[in-house]
Amino acid sequence: MFRSFLFIVLILLISSASARSESFPEISIGYCLDSSTLILKGRMLDKKGTIKIDAVLKGSFPSTQLQIPEFQDINQHGDYSPKKKVDWEVIIFLKANETHGITPVFYWDNDSKMSKALGFGLSTLWFKDGSVFYGSSGPDDKIKFVRQGEQHAIESRIIEHVRIEEAINKIATYKSCTKKFNELEKLYEESIYAEMIFDAMLKTECGDQILDFVRPTVLDSQYTYMQRKMLPSFVEYGKQQVVPDLEAMFDKEFKFWKAYIGEPERQRWWRFESALQMRFAIFGTLMHLIIENKLGDWERHADEVIDYFGSLEAYRTNHGYAKLHESVQYWLDN
Repeated sequence: MFRSFLFIVLILLISSASARSESFPEISIGYCLDSSTLILKGRMLDKKGTIKIDAVLKGSFPSTQLQIPEFQDINQHGDYSPKKKVDWEVIIFLKANETHGITPVFYWDNDSKMSKALGFGLSTLWFKDGSVFYGSSGPDDKIKFVRQGEQHAIESRIIEHVRIEEAINKIATYKSCTKKFNELEKLYEESIYAEMIFDAMLKTECGDQILDFVRPTVLDSQYTYMQRKMLPSFVEYGKQQVVPDLEAMFDKEFKFWKAYIGEPERQRWWRFESALQMRFAIFGTLMHLIIENKLGDWERHADEVIDYFGSLEAYRTNHGYAKLHESVQYWLDN
């Protein structure tokens, strides 16, 4: 059971890793964008942590300055910011906290000044001469990790995220299901934030339109994150009418994997072929869905997967990718 659980977790990890293209060693821009209610851009004025606010990228802020004394202590434990902060530009991701007021997105609920400093450090991007800073070498005030010339690109991503978020909130006020979905579909075609917009589509509960929308992506052969993301909705809203499609998907994928790992040297494919990770995750998701919903010839397909993958010597290990047959058995039993 534990090994089956590992396989499920592995699929989720593959999916989440593919979903966010902007992540740094210490800060996840995706998490900050999703969690913040206030995003400020400014410049450090002094060593006391005073920031001159140049722009409010999200939310509203009544003042032109903000003092964050914790910035003085960020470098005492882990290097989350430049040591000499004055004259650096900064973007801070904040959220409203009912108990503590305005706090950083990453927040530790205790009285430790250090934990608050780390929270602001993890919720902050620093910029110098158009490049973004997200770490340092430690001593001697030297910058180690810098992405050259990416300030404009990252700021554009933040502004686009806020624009899409505001558009989704406005569309949610429409009464007509059809109008909501049509507007979201237009938004989907023009934005990089496909996952956020698709999540808003699901909230409309426009079943027929959702099914029509996801079908081309699900039946595509690109093996993308959004294909795996849309597959459960394809099954939920399609049910029996999509069984022929699911059967064709199973036949194609099972045939591929049998042929590909038929050679002993390819059985541990995950060691050298990372490009196949999403394809394998989609196959696992497909198996889970047809078993869970008892669709098509699900019992026979489950037996085929258990028999074949379970017969491979390379799949008698603790590696997550090698546990598909155990996961299938677990889904059958539960």
